[in-house]
Amino acid sequence: MMNEAIQKRSEKGLSEPTKEKFQYALTIGVIGSMLWLIGFPLFIVLLFGIFAFLIWKVSSLPNTKEVRDVFEFYLKANEILRDDERRWFGFEIKEVINQGEGVLEIFPDAPPLLYFALGALYHKLGDYKSAAEKLSKIAGRGDVELSYMTPSRELRAYVKLLRKIENDPAEAPQTSAAIRALERARRNRTLNLLAESLLKIEEEKRAQELAVSTLEKQANANTEEKDKTPDEFSYIYPSSTLTRPKPSWIEDTASQKEEKSKEVEGSKTVRKPISEVLHDIYD
Repeated sequence: MMNEAIQKRSEKGLSEPTKEKFQYALTIGVIGSMLWLIGFPLFIVLLFGIFAFLIWKVSSLPNTKEVRDVFEFYLKANEILRDDERRWFGFEIKEVINQGEGVLEIFPDAPPLLYFALGALYHKLGDYKSAAEKLSKIAGRGDVELSYMTPSRELRAYVKLLRKIENDPAEAPQTSAAIRALERARRNRTLNLLAESLLKIEEEKRAQELAVSTLEKQANANTEEKDKTPDEFSYIYPSSTLTRPKPSWIEDTASQKEEKSKEVEGSKTVRKPISEVLHDIYD
């Protein structure tokens, strides 16, 4: 059994932190050996090794302030997400989201609760694409924490502070209450928020497609109307005067002139001399 365990461990190989430590130790040992071979005294080589080891330990420690910023973000996120009568402005939610995104950048392997809090805030703000992106990382996986087998230094420091708060809630009661509330919301609302976000994304996509098709139809209709509109100069310079009928007012004017000429001729033919007119009067 022991041999099998050793064999399985050798097959898995060294973890990432162990490999990193081994590489640092090997580098320090090689440099120290070279200094000793060159002729440096042994105590100087030892001092160099101790100094390099201290620098390496200090640089390898996670930044406690950055890890603590996660729990400060949890406090603000829970304050916005809890159901109460408070109304939040968009820029307030955006500022908290920016803080959470900044915290997310320090984690090579961010905790699931951080993804949920960011996804829920994006959903509340109406950025459904970003909400779906964050929530899809943890949706449908109740025990997603079990997949974190090789944690980073930041995650180790985060878990250490988290267990300290959980074991002694009186030390940070507001943070402890915020974490518990976010965990409950994560269990109960992750799938619903993700489904709503995906539905909103689909609706927005359909609305954009409908708007584009409407604009295209309007453009085509305007083009057709423009093609059907007669040339405005065709009335001034007709292409064929023979085929175009004469206006009615021209015909009316010609007929009126003809009637007037007939009346004039008639009047000329009917008129009598003045002597005959006087003779008729006296008679």
